[in-house]
Amino acid sequence: MFCVRCGFEDVEGSDYCTMCGAPLASETQSGPQPYKTASLSEYEPGQEHGSWGISGISAEQKAAQVSQVPAQPDGKRYAIAVAAVIVAAIAVILAIGVVTGWFGLAKSSGSQDAMTAGSSDSTSASSAAASASGSSSAAEAVPVRDSVNDYSWQELSQIADLIAAADTKEVSKLAKRYRLVNDDGELDGSQSKELVLEDGVQARVQIIGFAHDSKSGNGKAGITFMFEDCIADHVYNGSGSNAGGWKSSELRSWLNSDLMYRMPSDLRDVIVEVRKETNNTGKTTSASAVTTTADKLWALSFVEVVGDITMQKYEKAYEPVPSGSRGTFQSFFNVWNDEGSQYQLFKDRNVEMGRPKTLLVKDYLADNGAAGMRKGSPCQWWGRSPSPGETDRVQSFDADGSPRKSTSSPSDRLAVAPCFCI
Repeated sequence: MFCVRCGFEDVEGSDYCTMCGAPLASETQSGPQPYKTASLSEYEPGQEHGSWGISGISAEQKAAQVSQVPAQPDGKRYAIAVAAVIVAAIAVILAIGVVTGWFGLAKSSGSQDAMTAGSSDSTSASSAAASASGSSSAAEAVPVRDSVNDYSWQELSQIADLIAAADTKEVSKLAKRYRLVNDDGELDGSQSKELVLEDGVQARVQIIGFAHDSKSGNGKAGITFMFEDCIADHVYNGSGSNAGGWKSSELRSWLNSDLMYRMPSDLRDVIVEVRKETNNTGKTTSASAVTTTADKLWALSFVEVVGDITMQKYEKAYEPVPSGSRGTFQSFFNVWNDEGSQYQLFKDRNVEMGRPKTLLVKDYLADNGAAGMRKGSPCQWWGRSPSPGETDRVQSFDADGSPRKSTSSPSDRLAVAPCFCI
C-alpha cells in the first residue's frame, strides 16, 4: 500500500508509513493516493498524529523510521571539508604557476618593459663602474681621430699605455686602429704631431716605433718619437774625446736637463724615462763596453737607424776591409749591434748604411747656429755612438741624409734631433 503523505510504498498491514510516520489508509485502499503538502508547522514534535506528528508512535516505530531515513551531512563539517578542498586546489594551481612561469605570461607588457628596462639599467651601471675602475678601459675610451696631430699628448699617452700592455700581434692592430700608421700598417714619416717649444721654436715630431724601448722601471714604452728637424745644437764633449761614451757625454747631460725643460709642459708630463744601451767606454773591441743609461731625451745609435751591421753591408756601403783586419772590424760591428735595434720607421723606409735618405735630411729650426748652420737649411746632426775604433770620433749623420760611421770630433758643435718615449 502507498502512503497518502509521501507516496512511499509500505508493507501490507502497516498502520503507519515507515518513511514519514503518517497513518496509512485502510486495507481496502490500493495504489498510490494523492497527498497534500504540509507546512513546517505540521512536523513540530508533540502534535497529535492526526496532524502528521510522530510523537504518538512507539519507540520501536521511531527507531525503524530513523534507520530508514538517509543520513544527511553535518552542515559545519561539510563547509570545512569544502573549504579545505578549495584551498588545496588553489595551492596546486599556485605551485604549477611558479614552476612553469605561467604567471609571468599574464603580466602586462608595460610591466615587462619596466622590468627589462630596470635590468638593463642595472647592467649598464655595473659595466660603467667596472670600466671606470680600469686604466686600460679608460685608454680604450680615447676616440679615434684622423691623424696623430689631432690627438692631445694625454690621449697619445693613453694609447701608448694600451700598446705597451698588448702582445706583439696586437701592437700593429692598435696602431692601425688609432691611425698611427698608414693604410698598409707602415710608418712613412707622415705620422707626426706639431708642437711649440717653450722658447718659441715650432717643430714637428714623428713616430719612429711602437713598444720598442724598455722603461727604466718595468715594461715597455708604447710609442717612440723623434724630432723631424733639428731644434738646437751642442757639442758631444768639449774635450774632444769620446772616453766614457754616451753615459759621460756633455750632450746627454744637456739633453736631459736644459733641453728637457724647453719641451711643452703637456708633453713633459707624459714623457717616460727609458733604458738605452750604448758603448760607454769609447775605443774598444769588447761588447761588454755596452752598458745601460736611463734617459728621457737621447740621440739615436748607429744600429737604431741602419739595422744590423755586417761585414757585407759595411763593405758595400763604405770600403773593403783588409783580410788581416776583418776580425777586429767584426768586433767593432758587435759593439755597434749591441746598442739597440732598428726602429720601425727606418725599417719600413729601407734605411741602410751609407745610403742617403730624404727621411734623414733634417733642417735647422733654431736661430742660426755654429759651423755655418742656417735656420731652415739642412744640417749635420749627432748620433750617440762613439767610434769603437777611435778615441776622438762619434757617429753622426750628414746634411744629405747619409748615415756616417764616424765622421765628427766630439768637440764639434752639431745639431740635435732628440728622441723620446711616451
